[in-house]
Amino acid sequence: GRYTLELTATRSGTSGSVSFSFTVPLPPSGGVCAASPPSGEAIFTPFTLSCSGWASSDDLPLQYSHGALQGVPLTRDTSASAVWTTLSYLPTHVMRIMASE
Repeated sequence: GRYTLELTATRSGTSGSVSFSFTVPLPPSGGVCAASPPSGEAIFTPFTLSCSGWASSDDLPLQYSHGALQGVPLTRDTSASAVWTTLSYLPTHVMRIMASE
């Protein structure tokens, strides 16, 4: 969406103002992500996490963060035990998941 911030200051009957307009891009959409293989053995199975078809409203390169959560649905819940990669411009990442204790 497009937003405009405006500041007006008044002192002793004299006022001045300034405004700044900016656009906040919409989140990426239209894509899918998948893991291959869909299941495996911790430590031994290399999982390939890949995303395709994502597009952004501002046409800037997308950054991806791939990861895994233990024993919970695939959401980015920070209270779960999670392993996340650093941000990357690559839509594919191969990772090995460590065995839980």
